[in-house]
Amino acid sequence: MKKFSHPPKLLEKVFSIFPILHSSIILLSIGLLIINPNPLWVALMVFSIYLLPVLIWRCLLLKIEEGKQPIGKRSNQGSSWLISHYLQYLFILFPALEKALLIIPGAYSLWLRLWGSKIGKGVVWAPVMALHDRPLVDIGDHTIIGGHTNMASHFLIRQRDSLNLYIKKIRIGNRVIIGAESSIGPGSTIIDDSFLPPHSRVLMGRIERGKFGKTTRT
Repeated sequence: MKKFSHPPKLLEKVFSIFPILHSSIILLSIGLLIINPNPLWVALMVFSIYLLPVLIWRCLLLKIEEGKQPIGKRSNQGSSWLISHYLQYLFILFPALEKALLIIPGAYSLWLRLWGSKIGKGVVWAPVMALHDRPLVDIGDHTIIGGHTNMASHFLIRQRDSLNLYIKKIRIGNRVIIGAESSIGPGSTIIDDSFLPPHSRVLMGRIERGKFGKTTRT
């Protein structure tokens, strides 16, 4: 089924209210559960927190194009990335909601796949880390993501009177170890069997190569 890269500007404006709508639905489901404890309200709460935003994203049939694109009031077209950001907003604001999925083996990786990321088998996630663009990450098998790692597949830059968005997927290979408190930026590629030391900064498409204990950059 064909996906669309440039939604109408109106759609972008409509979804700007999604964070408050999402919060209201969650609070309503919690209120119903308190008033009348019932498995149905538990299911509604879980659905409203986790499945509602990702189902909307998939039903919209939007595609986030990589590269540079204008964003904001001066852009005539809507931004698929910005709509996805609105849908993910609550998980960015309250990361504990998302990290609760780590209690269930494989649930967090499945959650990212639902958003559109490619996540291999046996990926180990630290309980404290930040992934800002859930549809824009490819991670291979048996990779370990260290604590307080920060991954973002975008950055914003102002040029003259316009605001531009740069988007590029993060690609991490098989059997990679990402050291604690590392930052990985848009376009970064980390090849198989690499070890990224703690506190590393991989930004703007720099490629990390290397084996355990030794990493070089090209």
